Amino acid sequence: MRRLAITLHTLFIGWVVVLPGLGSAYTANKVWFEFLANGRYRVNVSYTVPEIKELREAHVEFLKKSEAEALYWDLVKGADFFPPSATERRFSQQPLSPEPW
Repeated sequence: MRRLAITLHTLFIGWVVVLPGLGSAYTANKVWFEFLANGRYRVNVSYTVPEIKELREAHVEFLKKSEAEALYWDLVKGADFFPPSATERRFSQQPLSPEPW
């Protein structure tokens, strides 16, 4: 009986900790890159929150062009991102390779 209680407790903790993290990722609808007059680089993202069917926009500013380009290309290739963290992103599927026209 105690083993069953420990198993259920472990499953519950896993459900509470892991599942909300999976549901809070978003995929970009539109991504664009800007060079600002103050020397910073901005990556703008338009995305939809599926639970409330709301379109939102966000942006992240970087001092280094390489960091901004890394985020930009990851989002273009279909990475999921987790607002407000700019560094946390992952691919839920195989990354897409953009094809030239």
